[in-house]
Amino acid sequence: MLLAKTDASGKSVTYTYTGNSKLEIRNWARKDGTNDLVTTYSYNNAGDLTGIDYSDSTPDVSFTYDRLGRQKTAESSVSSHAFTYNGLLLDSETIVSSAGTNVLDRSYDSLGRPVAAALRAVADPDPAYQVFYAYDGFGRLNQISNFQFQASYSYLPNSDLLSSYTLGNLTVSRTYEQNRNLLTQVKNEAGGATLSQFDYLNDAGGRRTSVKHSGTAFETGPAFNKYDYNSRSEVIVGDRFWGTNPDDTGDPVLGQGFAYMYDNIGNRTASSRDNEEVSYTANSLNQYSQRTVADLIDIIGSAETNTTVTVNSEPVNRHDKYWYYGLGVTNDLSAVYQEVNVVGVYSPPDTNEPDVVSSETGHVFVAKTPEQFTYDDDGNMLSDGRFNYSWDCENRLIAAETLPDLPTSVPYRGSGEFGAGKQGENRGHKREKLEIKARD
Repeated sequence: MLLAKTDASGKSVTYTYTGNSKLEIRNWARKDGTNDLVTTYSYNNAGDLTGIDYSDSTPDVSFTYDRLGRQKTAESSVSSHAFTYNGLLLDSETIVSSAGTNVLDRSYDSLGRPVAAALRAVADPDPAYQVFYAYDGFGRLNQISNFQFQASYSYLPNSDLLSSYTLGNLTVSRTYEQNRNLLTQVKNEAGGATLSQFDYLNDAGGRRTSVKHSGTAFETGPAFNKYDYNSRSEVIVGDRFWGTNPDDTGDPVLGQGFAYMYDNIGNRTASSRDNEEVSYTANSLNQYSQRTVADLIDIIGSAETNTTVTVNSEPVNRHDKYWYYGLGVTNDLSAVYQEVNVVGVYSPPDTNEPDVVSSETGHVFVAKTPEQFTYDDDGNMLSDGRFNYSWDCENRLIAAETLPDLPTSVPYRGSGEFGAGKQGENRGHKREKLEIKARD
């Protein structure tokens, strides 16, 4: 039986067991202040888990069972769950929490497969939400429905590979290689029109080498992505180009050329977006201890070709409807909460109508460079360039609070709730997609 796990820094998680070889105590490497962080497990005479006791503020959990060994209840200070059964099948679950008392009812067919689930308030026989399931003659799920929608699924002959599904007037079809279960196309159609289509090419090793995008959803025009790999099948290049021929890479999409480097164990050591580079430093536990943060915010969007677009009063780069602007910031001394103002001036063609002006204003967070990362002794991240993180005794995230020295205009609730105003949480090269279109 496993007694301990020790990492490269000498930190250990230890385990002890009952006389029946059941896990009794787990002792994390990290501390709760100066105290050990301990989880204790208890069992009944049948060997069923009856309690989980945490030494910190994590809510303890208790369980009860019927004489057939089926779980009857699961309770903590947060909620309680009571289960009823029909034979060996779970029939209903009553949930008591701060949201009230609700019941989740389940139904099955003669083969024991779920065919319905309904959620209702305990005093209301009518469900607030209900979902139904159906199967084909081979036992494959072929329909999911509720009060408003119905989705139907089809499969390739003699296969479990999904070939298409429909939802209302939307049809999604999937095509595969002749001899491998690798996708070659996904098409989304509505009312006979192709909303989006993705065509894939794969190499002999099963790695995707390109994807071509088309359809009305891509109003900036057809384009494709190409990918290259190293000998370990790690992506080292992912570039986007205009056009329909993956062999013609003469027209790159500005702001969407990516490259990556790795060490011998797979940690990323460097990445770039066009000409902006980021480097990463990993410790002996393969955790990133720091990375440089680019001093450029990549902003992309779309606008009619007769619309003049500016970002913070500067003209953007254009390719038909697509536009791109690289907004420089100074983040070597502190983090930046950069205001981004995008203005589009639309000139109605062949008329004397006045110009139509549209404006979008937002903010993008850019961490101080280099961005530092810290971790507790169990590997949970404690901080990065924006947040402090807290974890419970099961290594579940329970709070994320902004660092005290960050710009005060960051719209984040200090209680640890993820509040309004998420600004493109890709914290390397930040990107905001803002669309400026003509108004009627």
